[in-house]
Amino acid sequence: MKKRRSLTFSLFLIVSFLIGCGIWAYLSPQQFAALVQLVRQRVTTTPETEVADDHLKPGEPAMDSSEVVSGNDLIRRSRQMMQEQLTSFSAEILQIIQTPEMSYSAKGAYVQTSRLQSRLEISMEIKGIQGHLLQVSNGQVVWTVREVKNLKPIRPVKQDEEFSGEEVRIERVDLKRLADFAGSQQISFGDPRFAREFLTGIPGLLAALEAEMDFKFVKKVALQGVPHFIIQGEWKIPPDQREFDDSFAAKVFAGEVPQRVRLYLRASDLMLVRYLCLKKRPDGNGWYAPLAMELSHIMTNESINPSIFQYSPAGDQVPKDVTHKYLDRLKKTFPLDSEDNQQD
Repeated sequence: MKKRRSLTFSLFLIVSFLIGCGIWAYLSPQQFAALVQLVRQRVTTTPETEVADDHLKPGEPAMDSSEVVSGNDLIRRSRQMMQEQLTSFSAEILQIIQTPEMSYSAKGAYVQTSRLQSRLEISMEIKGIQGHLLQVSNGQVVWTVREVKNLKPIRPVKQDEEFSGEEVRIERVDLKRLADFAGSQQISFGDPRFAREFLTGIPGLLAALEAEMDFKFVKKVALQGVPHFIIQGEWKIPPDQREFDDSFAAKVFAGEVPQRVRLYLRASDLMLVRYLCLKKRPDGNGWYAPLAMELSHIMTNESINPSIFQYSPAGDQVPKDVTHKYLDRLKKTFPLDSEDNQQD
């Protein structure tokens, strides 16, 4: 029985990790039903050296700085820098997810070019259950492949069991249809509400945060001797004021969503290097980070082999086109008249 419970819990964490696409676990409310009881403890992060004397405390106002206009301005400039100024960008990724008992890590790599091409590949293994996420965009189509494997099957799997030992799910998004929608509605591609649906990778993450949160500048710190800005965001629409079709999803969202997101941006070019989700501890004594992401070995404007952005499913794999879900969200964000709503 213990082995079965262990296997189920490991599978639950892996599936939650994959559904949330790893980095974006807290940015899609419709996915929160898979995140119940996922995280409860503080994550251990790289020590930082304070440049300013102040220390961040809950409820403490952000420090003024003549170097920046506002946190919202910084995150906007960071996204624009990655979209418009870099010919390429690559980095290694480390994610840390915490449960009440243990800390789990996922490792991977990310690369993008200025032509809407990107590739994110990240893996996590817990007690013999392996999750693998691959998201590839060639600038026209985005493929997302989620794979779960039981690396150490302990017995034959019965036909009626939910997890057969290996599962692959492939989704496809047609970016041209999203671009056509934006063109027909005269929506700026720079609008973060559109960009969060259209962009992939790190720029897509920043666009989602920009659309959903208001950011304030907190302070300036040095990480390994390099100056960084810390900005901190809170939801524009608080969790208890959001509307959901499902009451269970609403309850999960309100209970598990972090109250804050903290970003570390390299001061020299506003490159994102650290992403923390923050929640108040149940006893109200301080904050903890259930999800953290670190970017390292960052390289910019290097030559990238375009073949890494090509992907096609194997002959026996049937992808699911989910473009309509993105269009539905865009239509809710940018309401159309009744005639346009009948199209697509």
